[in-house]
Amino acid sequence: MCNPSPAALQNLVNMASSAPPSLPADYQQLCPRFDRQYAKDMARWANNPELVLGMFYAFIFQDALRFELGSKEDMAILADAIEDYRWVELEA
Repeated sequence: MCNPSPAALQNLVNMASSAPPSLPADYQQLCPRFDRQYAKDMARWANNPELVLGMFYAFIFQDALRFELGSKEDMAILADAIEDYRWVELEA
């Protein structure tokens, strides 16, 4: 039986609490061209689990740019939010 140290347990708790949010349940309807498996592979390669959500939002952002759904100022704010992993701003 494994008995992890208190420090190891705390590390697991910290990792769990800092885990990136998951994709929206309807992500395929929001962005049919987003390839979740590819994003997961890239996140694993980069050792950055937040990359999955970042790639999803980047696809959404590209669509917003293409269809001119916001002002230049709004698009600049969204681009910064993607770069800085500020998911709450994007979800709003």
